Amino acid sequence: MIKTEKYIVGEEKNEVYRALYEMIPQSDANLHMRLAGGANDVCRDVFFLTHEDGRGLSRIWMGYGRQERAVCNWGAVFTLEECRGRGYCGRTLDYSFEYIDSMQTPPPALFCTAAGMAVVYGKYGFVPALKGATYGPMYRPCGDSPKSFAEFCESYYTNSDELHAIDAHFGWRNEIDCLLKFALLDAGEQFGICGVDSLSELLRLEPHRAKIVLSGDDKCVGWSVDGVFQLHPKYRGIEII
Repeated sequence: MIKTEKYIVGEEKNEVYRALYEMIPQSDANLHMRLAGGANDVCRDVFFLTHEDGRGLSRIWMGYGRQERAVCNWGAVFTLEECRGRGYCGRTLDYSFEYIDSMQTPPPALFCTAAGMAVVYGKYGFVPALKGATYGPMYRPCGDSPKSFAEFCESYYTNSDELHAIDAHFGWRNEIDCLLKFALLDAGEQFGICGVDSLSELLRLEPHRAKIVLSGDDKCVGWSVDGVFQLHPKYRGIEII
């Protein structure tokens, strides 16, 4: 029997967990780390799976920090090649958004790093994050969040007279690798410092090198690698404590 279900990381390992474990390539160290609960102390990770008798057919993942106002990375969409064209992906997509839209406290926004999928994901509320783009990284508001990425940035990056740096952890990953990255790209700037263009990979391999920068109201507005900082343009020139 074909079923579509979710697995929330931290729950008891069940048939869905085992099917996900077998379906995700071992080369995808980050997704396996998430599935195994390696970031569960600071993140919420949910997997959606369409499966048949314990064999995964199509999957989706979403993850976001446990702090207030944490934004969500949604994606890792994959369907077995031999199962494509049978509606399994659409079924999993529908299920994932039914879950998200029923959440009592959903994340304020979803970010998808996949390029060229706006036609597919547009019907689920995603819009291109970069102005003038018809493809590329995408943004989807949840709840009463602004409809456009630019408006979301205006509401997120509010004025602050003070900044402070703390040790980075996976709970802030999306605020850097999605939100800040897209904001800088939208402003025509390059993302990355010291040859590093992924906080997630740095945290997995060399976590001691990374810090994140918080505003006075505890919003993540930048990061640093080996003491070199990259901030959202609005906060440049403000002293970092």
